[in-house]
Amino acid sequence: SRALYEYVSLRSNIKKVIVPSFVDLNNKVDMNYEIENRAINFSYAGSLNQQKDGVLDLVHAFNICKKNNIGIPMKLNIYGGGIDDQSKKIKCLIDSYDLNNQIILHGYKSKKEIERALEEATVLLHCRPLSKQAKGGFSTKLTEYLSTGKPVITTITSDIGRYCTNGENVFLVPPNDVRAFASQMSSIVNELEFAKNVGVKGYSLAVKNFSAETNIVKLKNWMKENFL
Repeated sequence: SRALYEYVSLRSNIKKVIVPSFVDLNNKVDMNYEIENRAINFSYAGSLNQQKDGVLDLVHAFNICKKNNIGIPMKLNIYGGGIDDQSKKIKCLIDSYDLNNQIILHGYKSKKEIERALEEATVLLHCRPLSKQAKGGFSTKLTEYLSTGKPVITTITSDIGRYCTNGENVFLVPPNDVRAFASQMSSIVNELEFAKNVGVKGYSLAVKNFSAETNIVKLKNWMKENFL
């Protein structure tokens, strides 16, 4: 990330280069998939951790979105696991909103199962809050999401704003703003075809900037120029 690059620059004169998160784009993606009108399948895959990935915020946002779109069927699928106290907080929050039939905690799944789950999603959610990790790193989750060709809602942390354009290839939301995140979810509920087109352009963004094959070649060439 730019923040990490600048941190190292202040402390050392070593040669350095910014390399974004890699993602494998060898799997073929069906860019002509159909979106079932008014049936929304929001999905998240990762650790069940509020501080790192804002999972409690996702539950809050989904509850607001559902209340603002009464009568429209929607679910929030959460894949992954976490430490017991975090998982209990998430389950308690879901219970308090009486959303056990709409928010599904799937637990840990295999790589193949996660790939299938992301393919079946309507919208992929990335609600990372501000933190030192978010500032200094760059989310591998985001690049994996983009590689599916599905529309992605993400908070703007680290260098995300340097690569992504709101409403063009992703939907950008300020971090730590649950209502803004819920509002963006609601907008997609009512503009599914537009969201699908954003997802397609998100895949093109992944091909251009985050392809493992392309970036490995760039890194290899940079190392040859600077160290060999």
